[in-house]
Amino acid sequence: MKARLLSGCVVFVLVVLTGCGRQQEIGQQNRVQFEITETQSQTADDGKRKTYYARFGTDTGGTAFGIEILLKRFNPDSGYAVTDGALLRVDGPHSRAFLYALATETGATNVSDILSEVSSRERVEFRAIITGTDMSRDSKTGYFQLKPEGGWIATKVFVGEDKSEFFLNLNPEQNEGEIEQVSQTNANSIVREFARIIL
Repeated sequence: MKARLLSGCVVFVLVVLTGCGRQQEIGQQNRVQFEITETQSQTADDGKRKTYYARFGTDTGGTAFGIEILLKRFNPDSGYAVTDGALLRVDGPHSRAFLYALATETGATNVSDILSEVSSRERVEFRAIITGTDMSRDSKTGYFQLKPEGGWIATKVFVGEDKSEFFLNLNPEQNEGEIEQVSQTNANSIVREFARIIL
């Protein structure tokens, strides 16, 4: 799939998703990095639904979770794709290491209270905008770029009742994944939604 740039914002039904992330801005925020392994690929009418097993940390103190996302074809008029996915509970270590790392990088507060009150789920649905595919990352700036081509898929995810935003970047070719902060105002909600499928 040819790489594309995000060129505007998307309006979902009843919810205006403001502040769409421009590609050149990705890479400026703090990142939480983890390993990913593709575990399933299903062909859909408008793309492929992929499932990844994500692993953060060590064997003894690590955290495992799943990511499901429909990699849709780009809309030729808009230059991006609106899609859906989910965070998944999976077998594996369920330490709180990833949640505390996420809280540190996003600026979440009162983390102990969040984790003590959260209700567990098997999956947490989200909406997303795929803002670019087949991208590489500039080694000096950290920015994604179209040339030379690479294995990165950049998305902006909207999760939870308040549609909290974060960048989810995946590189299946190199088994790499990462989460980047969009706004510190979303930090507590992002930690809460991940905690639902980890704790």
